[in-house]
Amino acid sequence: MDEQTDQGHSFGDLFYRYRRRAGLSRRALGEAIGYSGALIQDWEREGKYPLPQAFADSIRIFLEHEAIACYSDAEALANLAEKPDRRQEYLDVLQPTWFVAPPEESVNTDTQSKPCPYRGLIAFREADAPFFFGREIYVQQLQKAVADQALTVIEGASGSGKSSVVYAGIIPALRRQGCWQIAACRPAQEPFSSLAFALLPHLQEKIKDELERAAEHHLLLTSWLRGER
Repeated sequence: MDEQTDQGHSFGDLFYRYRRRAGLSRRALGEAIGYSGALIQDWEREGKYPLPQAFADSIRIFLEHEAIACYSDAEALANLAEKPDRRQEYLDVLQPTWFVAPPEESVNTDTQSKPCPYRGLIAFREADAPFFFGREIYVQQLQKAVADQALTVIEGASGSGKSSVVYAGIIPALRRQGCWQIAACRPAQEPFSSLAFALLPHLQEKIKDELERAAEHHLLLTSWLRGER
């Protein structure tokens, strides 16, 4: 079961509420973010969680349909993820510029806090690209390497800035070229599964259907072998 809040809401419950408030069927939401309605049902009913990019895409759709209005609505959903790492990943992909501040927060513009460009020990995200500087030559070298060879590996000591240069440096640079398909994922405990879900939005609909059908067959077989009904 999903982790519950004091009010008795789970991640799936609140996701379902936002989707219904947006007036979207599972199929309609799935088409908007590149996933199947069956997978969205798993998020709402089966205690499963979307990948961070799928979470971010869902939040943007909810905003467009006025199902949510402020950052705290999205934050409330993110905080219902069962694992702390996944909660942080959800919060990291949320961009404050998507949200309109409530009226009481925008009365005095002089006292509004501005985004802090200093990330401390936390890696820069793609949304932090405007604050990321000092690695321009390295990013240019990476662009050339990516264009010239099939595989480019960035290696270095922990905390040396590998993730920052990827997410706030090379990825925004490649997006500006407009000719790249970009899929980002973290291997976690099941690297091939993480990679497969990251690639799904870029695949043709027929291929996605086949992959999802295969995943459903695998789950059914696993349940049967465990004696579950």
